[in-house]
Amino acid sequence: MRRVLLLVSVGLTGASNLTAQARCDPAFQAAADTVRRMVAGLELDGAGLMIRVKGRSVCDAYVGAFGPETMFPVVSGAKWISAATILTLVDDGKLRLDDSVSRWLPYFKGDKKSITVRQLLSHTSGLTGHVACMFQPQLPMDECARQIADAKLVAKPGTKFVYGGAAYTVAGRVAEVAAGMSWAQIFATRLARPLGLEHTGYGVIPNPMLSEGDVYSSAADYLTFLQMIVDRGMHGGQRILSEAAVEEMMRDQTTGVTGRMTPRGDRSYGLGCWRDLIDSSTGRALLVTSPGAGGFVPWVAPTQGMIGVLAVADKIDRVWPTALAVLELARKGAATLDSATTAR
Repeated sequence: MRRVLLLVSVGLTGASNLTAQARCDPAFQAAADTVRRMVAGLELDGAGLMIRVKGRSVCDAYVGAFGPETMFPVVSGAKWISAATILTLVDDGKLRLDDSVSRWLPYFKGDKKSITVRQLLSHTSGLTGHVACMFQPQLPMDECARQIADAKLVAKPGTKFVYGGAAYTVAGRVAEVAAGMSWAQIFATRLARPLGLEHTGYGVIPNPMLSEGDVYSSAADYLTFLQMIVDRGMHGGQRILSEAAVEEMMRDQTTGVTGRMTPRGDRSYGLGCWRDLIDSSTGRALLVTSPGAGGFVPWVAPTQGMIGVLAVADKIDRVWPTALAVLELARKGAATLDSATTAR
């Protein structure tokens, strides 16, 4: 059966009165329609949806002036990118996930001495979620890490899931010491340039927030990053991450800890990403996400070879019901494509 793409251009009714365009495989048109209805219903300025299955574009849908290169604040979507950047250093043997932070930052002492890099990236370090210095972009990252080291632990390391950003600032400083360069240089040389990310960055500041803040990306750039993940670390014939690193990123790093209950349910966490749907027989993640508070929702469905980005600039609590619907429709669409391919 020959597949066709539908090109739709419609005027939205209501206060937004925006134009929507979708170039989607029929199996994914419902997902694009759902995004269009969300923009109208929430009276947003626009949105973008990009989905690929096994390297093929199956849906590009945009509402309003938004497009593939429109830059969005990814907020917590930064955690996935930051964790991957640090894992490139692990691949090269410059540091290890189970290194104690104190090996690299001697001012982590006492009850914080045993905190590991793995715990920092999985929110199980026992550090508090946020510290005021994280919001001081011109402060040296080392100084912020020292202030975090002086803050009281909220739990014994490795016992509780505490979602936040302080641990990622510490992980960033560990990476700077291990690599002998600033975070901006680490990200540029190890991820941005190899992947060709032209619309993604942390800002040229000494104390970037690796976990959220002003980190920005475009749907197209983030999709390129996700394609590398679903391709098990490869991009354009070049290895960016080892297969082992990609696997570790999506493995449950929160087994046995308390505090995993979130407003969106009890979800396990890997390194920089949520494990939203799990194969009960194998424990492997079927759906991995890293949604940001600003409405930017990226995902990977590894077994389906599917990746996607819902790019919105709005509060995640308002966007999340639509995101869930889009994720489910996308999974069904990928299953439909797979069935059609098998039948041929």
